Amino acid sequence: MTATRALAAGRFPVRRDVDGDFTPAQILAALPGAPRDGRPVPLTGVAESAHAARLWLPAEATERALPSGPPVPLLPDHGQTPALARDVDLLHRFETAPLWRPPVEEHTRALSPRVAGAWLTLADHWIGLSHVSDDLRFLNGACKLLGTVWTRHSADHWNDPDLTTRTAATAALLDGACTQLSARLSDRVLPPGPATVPGDRQPPDRPATNGRIKTVVLAGLGSASPAAFLTTARTLGAEVSAVCWYAQPGDTAAPSGYSAAWYPPEPAPRRRAAQDVTSSTAHCTDWDQVESVLARWEPDVLVLLGMPIVPAAILTIPTLATINAHNGALPTYRGMDAVGWALLNNDPITCTVHRVTAGVDTGPVLLTQAVPLSPRPTLRQRVKSTQLTLLAAVTAHTATAHRLPDGISQPPDLARQFYRLHPHLKRILDASPYGTGGTR
Repeated sequence: MTATRALAAGRFPVRRDVDGDFTPAQILAALPGAPRDGRPVPLTGVAESAHAARLWLPAEATERALPSGPPVPLLPDHGQTPALARDVDLLHRFETAPLWRPPVEEHTRALSPRVAGAWLTLADHWIGLSHVSDDLRFLNGACKLLGTVWTRHSADHWNDPDLTTRTAATAALLDGACTQLSARLSDRVLPPGPATVPGDRQPPDRPATNGRIKTVVLAGLGSASPAAFLTTARTLGAEVSAVCWYAQPGDTAAPSGYSAAWYPPEPAPRRRAAQDVTSSTAHCTDWDQVESVLARWEPDVLVLLGMPIVPAAILTIPTLATINAHNGALPTYRGMDAVGWALLNNDPITCTVHRVTAGVDTGPVLLTQAVPLSPRPTLRQRVKSTQLTLLAAVTAHTATAHRLPDGISQPPDLARQFYRLHPHLKRILDASPYGTGGTR
């Protein structure tokens, strides 16, 4: 029995067709006889071949571009420093392709057995690269590649003995890497929790400003964040003029293990009815409506709360800036699932308020604050509270000073982009001391 056999249930049940999800134990049980003596090593030539074949586009043109013979070279890179930049770019191309959008089974129907073999080789390469570089983004990418190949293998009933053997071999290699990751996480020492929960106390009252700065909130419909943000902002002496609610169209997808960011298990939240929190509100269902409403309101500062990527045309409407809070340290934790990634990497959890620019999480940093890990059941609540408090502090400063606080540009050489955690890695976190497996 593999160390990850028990991870198929819990908060993130395996949804193969929706998420391209799996556990290595499931694959190995279905495909017995996999070789177990493989070592995770990077493979020379893999990234170059994958780039040349545009392997993130699993179509007929991709298959024609693959080298003849083995899908990509399989020569171990003995002790050489891997060309991480090339693989980081390749990982970004895969992660930003529509391949992993639920339902994964539907979005990967063009995957052929030959391209699937190339994906398995790339997965083997990334497992090795994760091992030598300690960059778990590549292990996450390998999970997505293997899970999708397994989904297609099961759905299309591929009768290819060589591909079946290679699928099992990659599953065994990934199982070993995930077992090692689980062991590392189980050896982590968690910091003690504070006597009181940060964010429970209200900040001291400050005198109200003269209101010459107009602040508007753009928030996802139904979010409770605007009410909490307005309360905190008013306590700090800043007023919000209006709230524009945005309902993202077409949000009817089946339940997915990707849909929510990973946090430690927490008590069931009390449901609160959505509310209009200022006298001026608008409800929009497309970006043209949002642009029209905001242009009419003429904000100086636009505060984003729980929004998807906002079109560049909207970012230019405020006279001063659009600001956003991110639940990771910038620039080292750009992108998705920043808290889960920070815990996997044994890094502090840090919230950041930044000026929004056309790039994702790339704008100047205006304010940061670390969030203690403990008590774990309230981590999500405390991260959200910290984000709203930092946004309110920046808003209050801007209302008082009539300018944004000093921003620090993000050094591009420190930037790292993270992507949605595969459900299998979320299950590993759940079983670790950070999740339900914590006893210390």
